[in-house]
Amino acid sequence: MAHSFRNLTTALLAFSCWLVLAAAERVANVEFNVFALHPIEGLTYTPAARQGKKELQFFATSRSENYSYRGKPRLEFFDRDDPSKQPVAVWEIPEEMKRATLIFSPKERNEDKVTKYSIIAVDDSMTRIPAGHFAVLNLSSTEYVGIQGKEKMKVAPGLNPAVVGKRKVYIGFALPGAEKNLLSGYQFENAPNQRVLLIIFPPAKKTSLQPVVRRLVEDGVAKAETETP
Repeated sequence: MAHSFRNLTTALLAFSCWLVLAAAERVANVEFNVFALHPIEGLTYTPAARQGKKELQFFATSRSENYSYRGKPRLEFFDRDDPSKQPVAVWEIPEEMKRATLIFSPKERNEDKVTKYSIIAVDDSMTRIPAGHFAVLNLSSTEYVGIQGKEKMKVAPGLNPAVVGKRKVYIGFALPGAEKNLLSGYQFENAPNQRVLLIIFPPAKKTSLQPVVRRLVEDGVAKAETETP
């Protein structure tokens, strides 16, 4: 009996060691684009081992170019002017995520007046938002109702299901039960070769109910791309 117990203990220890080694050896290989409600300057990252730092470029009303990263599943971002050389934002990359939109928000400033950021990572895969579709990412804690023509859709906090777009889309946002009182409206194009992410930020003023909306679009997406397994 004691011998069997020792064998079981040895097997469990070996399996635990294997899990630790497997986690340590995992290599993330992802593409990502970045966005911030207020563009950020001077953020850098290292795309891969033995490569120099690359500076990210943020835009006020659109998504950035696509960046690539290969390395440990912990992507660190740095402020090029920070003498401490410590990361100002960190993304722990989920194993299943291969393509993402990273939304940066200021979190705090240290004694050197260097801003640190929190990151919200959104699945930007072709299967999550196919060509000719749009999805609404609600970053507020408020649930809204999206109104497109005669159709209504629930806009819960977080990333909502993708919706087939049209050449010209007009979507209004209202509170549940008060659909006749639109808080804001947003008009945009969603061509068959475009993927659109609408981001709802909390109202700019505490006394306002009107959300801040931004549209991130990727052009030139072939339908066949979205159908690739």
